[in-house]
Amino acid sequence: MIIPAAGKRKDISPKKVFFTWDITYECNYKCSYCHYGGQPDAGVPGPTAYPGLKRWIEIWENIYKRYGSCQLHLVGGEPFHYPDFIELIIKLSEMHTWECSTNLSWDPDPIIKSISPGKARIGVSYHPEYTSFETFFDKASRLKKAGFEVWSNYVAYPSIMKGMDACKKRFNDVGISMSILPFNGTYEGKKYPDSYTEDEMNFLRSLGTEPWVKKTLDFAFDKTGKRNNKGKFCRMGQMYAKIYANGDAFSCCVQSAQKLGNLIDGTFALLEEPFTCREENCPCWKCMLVGTEENWAQHWVVPPDGRSK
Repeated sequence: MIIPAAGKRKDISPKKVFFTWDITYECNYKCSYCHYGGQPDAGVPGPTAYPGLKRWIEIWENIYKRYGSCQLHLVGGEPFHYPDFIELIIKLSEMHTWECSTNLSWDPDPIIKSISPGKARIGVSYHPEYTSFETFFDKASRLKKAGFEVWSNYVAYPSIMKGMDACKKRFNDVGISMSILPFNGTYEGKKYPDSYTEDEMNFLRSLGTEPWVKKTLDFAFDKTGKRNNKGKFCRMGQMYAKIYANGDAFSCCVQSAQKLGNLIDGTFALLEEPFTCREENCPCWKCMLVGTEENWAQHWVVPPDGRSK
């Protein structure tokens, strides 16, 4: 007998279904270190679908009925660049909890006025090429003061690493943690993260003291490439789905991921059992390998309103 999906998944770590949704690949910034911006191989990885606000609400209502209240991580591109995005997340907040990764180029006031802080976590990415720190810091602080769980991201691009320690201190002073994101790409003909010097790696490690940041850095600086998960049972696809901007959904983000259908055409469904991984070089330390929950469970965090549901 198959247990109803929503009830079954409440007893399986991480206790809630998670989605990463690349809602759009468009962005109002074109950062030098972004694969959608200034990198040599920059380009849009695929089309963005625009089925309309009404259709998206129908889709996420259906997912709520099937899998219960889920946690959505909205990324891009710049999520707030997507049409009707604020209206969409207001409606999503009635059913699901969410977080986003954003450049914070928008005015926080509509979010502060319309959405309960217990429904959302907001990751704000500082991009020195496009805004001053004071402008960015003011917006992030306003969200924090309004009660939202806020963390900041800073890409360790070689030309902008110098100011990272000062930024981290300012954020710490107002209770905002700062995640260090190792640069993955080409700078002055060198491939990163492999080209960080020992001094640079030690500097980044001195800033990345939070457990999840430390794991990210350790993973990025590990040059052994020994991450063979082939044949192991993984709950990605059962408790998680990666959604691309055209609505296609997969069990995770690697090339060998299993397709789970498309949200827009109504063919999407999560797996009912753990998936046998086919990846011989998994790029993710937070994949949900069965039996190793202590390694990844702390990454899958939900906003306050979702923690007791």
